[in-house]
Formats: sequence, structure tokens, C-alpha cells
Amino acid sequence: MNKKTFKEHVKSKVEEGELFITFDIQPNMGFIPTGYDLVVFDEGESLDDILVLYGWDEVELFSHYNNPTFGFLKHNSIEKLKEQFN
Repeated sequence: MNKKTFKEHVKSKVEEGELFITFDIQPNMGFIPTGYDLVVFDEGESLDDILVLYGWDEVELFSHYNNPTFGFLKHNSIEKLKEQFN
């Protein structure tokens, strides 16, 4: 079985209607799916501290986080996401 590419993995999660898609940072990721924001938060911290990034060039700015978690967050879904994790 072939391993999915990053784009194929994200596309399948978007099609499933996932609210939050996490991933490990890799070189040349290059796209943000339509209807989602590129976000980061420090794992273990409050979801209220999720930050929206304006582009891939901002990823390196969060190396000071203890456990930076990057993902795509579906637009207007932060409240639903909080309900799932509370």
C-alpha cells in the first residue's frame, strides 16, 4: 500500500469534514486548504491560545514553544473544537 502524500492526507481529512487537522512540519508543504486556517498552539495549553498564521514563513517563529502543534483549523469551528476536548 502506498503512503499518502501530505496533500492527499489533508484532502482526505477535509473531505471527511475534520475540524482540526494536525501534522508534522515538513519542507515544501506549500498549501493551506480552502476553508481552513494555518494555526499553531502549544500542546497542553488552552485552545484559547491558538494563533492563526498568515503563511508558512511564520512557522519558524514558534520554535520557542515547548510543544508546538501545527494544524489546519476549519473556519469558524473553534467553539466546536473546544466542545470536543472539554
